Amino acid sequence: SSAIFVFDLVAKKEIRVTEDEASQWCPGIFKNLVVYKDFNELGPGPAGPEGLGRLWIYDVDTGAKKMIPVDPMDGCPESIGDRFIGGYSETGYEAPIYLIDMVNAGVVKDGHVVPE
Repeated sequence: SSAIFVFDLVAKKEIRVTEDEASQWCPGIFKNLVVYKDFNELGPGPAGPEGLGRLWIYDVDTGAKKMIPVDPMDGCPESIGDRFIGGYSETGYEAPIYLIDMVNAGVVKDGHVVPE
């Protein structure tokens, strides 16, 4: 199983971030925000849907979860802040760097995930 959990050290409790039993990878955390790649959600590729996964963000404080509409489609997030996610795309010999502005994409506002 590759489900994603966080542990609240103050409340001394485990919080489950993902609901599926498998195919979530590459978690990153900043304050109350957890970003991860979900391979149950196929990302668009040059020939249609491919098994490259999609990025999701989860708000530990509110329980809100949202798919990030701007997705590098390959690779894992390397860093996360209150506004940006950074990483690189694993495309053979080339490894383009990406930076996703979560506020501009409408995913995060005032440090929390924007509810659906």
